[in-house]
Amino acid sequence: MMAENEPKEAPKGERRILSPGTWFLLGFLLWSVILVPVTMGVFFILKVSLRVFDLQNQYSAVFGLAVGLVLAAVAGYFYSSQARKRAE
Repeated sequence: MMAENEPKEAPKGERRILSPGTWFLLGFLLWSVILVPVTMGVFFILKVSLRVFDLQNQYSAVFGLAVGLVLAAVAGYFYSSQARKRAE
C-alpha cells in the first residue's frame, strides 16, 4: 500500500521542474495578458478593419484579438525556451 503513494524518483542526471508544454502554457498566458489588450486597443484606435477590409470598426477588436494571440504564442514559445534553459 505504501509503495503506491510514494513519488517516483527521477533518474540521476535527468531533472525536470516542469514539462515543456507547461512551460509554453505559462509563457503564453503571461504574454497574452500583456499583448492581447494592447493589440486590441491599437487595432481599434487605428481603425484597421475600416482601412484594410472596409468593415465596421468593431471588427478591429476581433482582428486585434487574433493578432494578439498569435504574438503571444510566438513570444511565449521563445520565453518558455529561455526559461527552460535557465531553470533546468
